[in-house]
Amino acid sequence: MEDTQKIDLLIESLKHPEKKVIRQAAERLIAMAPQVPELAPKLNRLLTITPDQYRWPIAYVLARISPPSPPCLEVLKETLGSGDSDIRWAAAVLLVRLGNADKGVTALLRDLLRTGTPTQRRMAVYCIRDSDQNQACVEALLDSLRDPDPLVRVASVTSLKLPLLPSFQNRGHTYFSIRRGPSFHTLCHGFYSEDTQQVEDPYKCFHRFCYKSS
Repeated sequence: MEDTQKIDLLIESLKHPEKKVIRQAAERLIAMAPQVPELAPKLNRLLTITPDQYRWPIAYVLARISPPSPPCLEVLKETLGSGDSDIRWAAAVLLVRLGNADKGVTALLRDLLRTGTPTQRRMAVYCIRDSDQNQACVEALLDSLRDPDPLVRVASVTSLKLPLLPSFQNRGHTYFSIRRGPSFHTLCHGFYSEDTQQVEDPYKCFHRFCYKSS
């Protein structure tokens, strides 16, 4: 069978209902890409005309074989809100890899913390957690402690890399070290107040726990 026919069949397999078949087709396309220079342009064209539910595997392959275009990144961002956790995490792992190579991708994830659905925001938190965090990332995670969704708030507080926090001394507070342990988990559980039986503002809870007045 000619390579063109093989590629067309593999691309068609990206629409298969079984994830195993999709994964195998994607990996074969990625492996073939160095010998098929026309593959990326073809997938880019398909990305614009393919129904939404079939776009994520195309975007995944594209981002693995070439610098991702804005439409490709947009599809990967949308995929962070998938109802299938395997698909969400496949997109998340790829976005982390892309973000570590291109800080513009990390900036897109920070923007998603403000504009995405609750699931997208939570997955964006995890992506930033696993990325090479800079101060802009820490600021974004701190802001997410005020997210209206409790799962996003808990994801944010458990994702902050605390050694970066001393630079926040200019806010008029003195940082002191915290290790993950009983006290750290007390912070997470502290979002829920046994006294009032209400969820506390996690930003205030985190602030109270992590800092003392200078």
